[in-house]
Amino acid sequence: MGAGPPTNQITNQEDKFIKTAIIYCSRHQGNTKKLIDAIASQYPVELFNVNELKDNIDWAAYDVVGIASGVFMEKFYKPILKYAERFMPNGQRIFILFTSGAPGAARFKKLQEIADAKNAHILGVYGCRGYYNFFPVSLVGGRRQGHPNQEEISGAVTFYADLCRQFAENDFHYQQIIHTKI
Repeated sequence: MGAGPPTNQITNQEDKFIKTAIIYCSRHQGNTKKLIDAIASQYPVELFNVNELKDNIDWAAYDVVGIASGVFMEKFYKPILKYAERFMPNGQRIFILFTSGAPGAARFKKLQEIADAKNAHILGVYGCRGYYNFFPVSLVGGRRQGHPNQEEISGAVTFYADLCRQFAENDFHYQQIIHTKI
């Protein structure tokens, strides 16, 4: 990150950085990792690959926790869902990020059910397309090549920046930004 925090970081009223963790699972093409890496390049967030976590993170140490995943067969990857179900504390503030190669509406339904059962506060959802090349589309080079593109990646950063602004102003409103071309 260089010598000190980014100058464009949005802060809360006490002039402290908003402490954010993002727990993620990015497989196959690394589409979701592109979104969270872009956020982490501009904001001091802590990234946790769910497949490398041995224990629970200290959720209480963070003002907000992002949950990010690719989508396979219309669902978030199982490791991220199992982790959230097992460890997400009641009342946690979260936001959701995802990438998906195929159209459909059920993408984050199971995660939303987990959050609802734990009275978590979902501050927002951001989703965009992702490249995939599972069989049989692998025979023709895959689908959604070039996604997430720069506009979609920038959109994820803007989404996070808006969540930070809402946090700083203590003016939360749910936002769902899912690129309609998914």
